[in-house]
Amino acid sequence: MKKIHALIIIALLILCALIVLLILCTNGKRDENRAKKVGYNYAFAMANYQVDEAAQYATPETKNTTLVLARNYTKAVGEEYIKSDTPAKLETLDFTRLDDTTAIMNFHKTTPIKDLRFALLLRKRDGHWLAHDTIPVNQEQETEEIDDEL
Repeated sequence: MKKIHALIIIALLILCALIVLLILCTNGKRDENRAKKVGYNYAFAMANYQVDEAAQYATPETKNTTLVLARNYTKAVGEEYIKSDTPAKLETLDFTRLDDTTAIMNFHKTTPIKDLRFALLLRKRDGHWLAHDTIPVNQEQETEEIDDEL
């Protein structure tokens, strides 16, 4: 009788461990999907000169640096140039989680007048993923080289 109780307890412990593992894996995938969505939305907005749209996905530092420069750039180049350079098509090349609060996404952007690759650094702040900064990528440069720069 004691053996049966011990086996039931062990079976319940194993079941609980499996449930916890399943929950952790599901939450990790959900968190990664959130990071990818933020990264894509930010990059797409910036690629299409929608700086105000991009701001909702950016860290405070990025809002005060990159987005200020982007607004000034948008004003300087004018509407005619923006029309000639849009719409942008954006392809996600890969996503790499560097640690619990940092990830990098690589993109390929194509517009009527440009074709380039760039990487976006993502940071998790207060439980939310935010775009931190873009990193230009040389066409021949590999993702591993970008990781080394960080």
